[in-house]
Amino acid sequence: MLTMAQLFKVRLKQHYIRIYKVLESICDWSVWLYIIIPAIVIFIGFYREWWMELPQWAIDIPWDIVCLISITFIVCIVQIKILVEDADQVVLIQKPRWLLSLKRFGLAYSWFVLQLITLIVPLVLLPFLVQVSKWNAEHILMLVTYIAISSIIPLIVNHRLTIAASWWKKLLLQLLIFIINSCIIFVPIFLYLAHMLPYWIGITSFLIIALILIRNYAMTPLNFQQHLTIANESKLMFTQAILSQSMNLTSTSKRKKPILFKNSQRLSRRKDVGSIIGEIFIKSLMRDFNQLKVWLMFLSVSCFAVTQVPGYAPLAIIIFLAYIAFNLFNLQWELWCKQDFVSLYMKLVEQPLKARSAARNPLITLFILIWLIVATCMQLL
Repeated sequence: MLTMAQLFKVRLKQHYIRIYKVLESICDWSVWLYIIIPAIVIFIGFYREWWMELPQWAIDIPWDIVCLISITFIVCIVQIKILVEDADQVVLIQKPRWLLSLKRFGLAYSWFVLQLITLIVPLVLLPFLVQVSKWNAEHILMLVTYIAISSIIPLIVNHRLTIAASWWKKLLLQLLIFIINSCIIFVPIFLYLAHMLPYWIGITSFLIIALILIRNYAMTPLNFQQHLTIANESKLMFTQAILSQSMNLTSTSKRKKPILFKNSQRLSRRKDVGSIIGEIFIKSLMRDFNQLKVWLMFLSVSCFAVTQVPGYAPLAIIIFLAYIAFNLFNLQWELWCKQDFVSLYMKLVEQPLKARSAARNPLITLFILIWLIVATCMQLL
């Protein structure tokens, strides 16, 4: 017989297994090799340089306010995760004490995860906070303590003010809750930074309010149907957000007019099937906002990387970036060719490699041209 704590552990394990399977569907070895690992290495290099010497653009920015705004935004959008399932309607709904325990464990778990997430923000901005805003260990500890106590209030507020209504009513309510939560977190700490409110008064007030809300939350029965709907919507939104990076999830019943190539104009005068397939790939990439967004992010990060190296080093960086883009386009081409509609026409292509080159080379050439322009402008400046 499972205890209430063991039941929550089982649900939590199932939750992370579900997340792992969704991430595994798009994060194969190629994504780790060409995107995630290079991004981590580049960030570590930049982080090390920030500690050694701050860039000129970072000196005049109020990093303490940036840190507080970032943390406030995170705290205001996070909700309590109560791990209820459809099968609970048969068994656990007859045991209110078990559902109430899931609710309490959900608050403790969500609060703990929120502290880990918010802790990442000051750690990332630590070089700027120390060297520009002149923060020390005491300031960091005071901020962590303040967020640990005050973040309980937005968590419970988000939980209590959840309604089942039309989308525009939900949107207005969410906007109102976000404004209220922002004032709860940001206003007292801003007054403290302006020397208008003692720190201990804010901490004590938040602690009293948080204890009252926790007691009320722990004693209130769980609205099962409402939280089951929220849990299912959360799973669906997460799955759609992840899978939208690898496939088009647009419903076939609602087709929007594309921004580019609305009339399907030809890019070249070649009439062989391979060239036509290559053009279709380029147009599908330009029409898909999710894929276009990813490539624009890659282009912006790569251009920034080109500007951070001196002398003739940008040429080596450009060669390395072109190699990464070359392999990414090849992988994207292979995934695209496996789609049912495209695979029918790929059988008619006599030279598949030539078709891939016709789709890939113009895009890589455009990227290299942009990188060369950025590198040339930096040399002239």
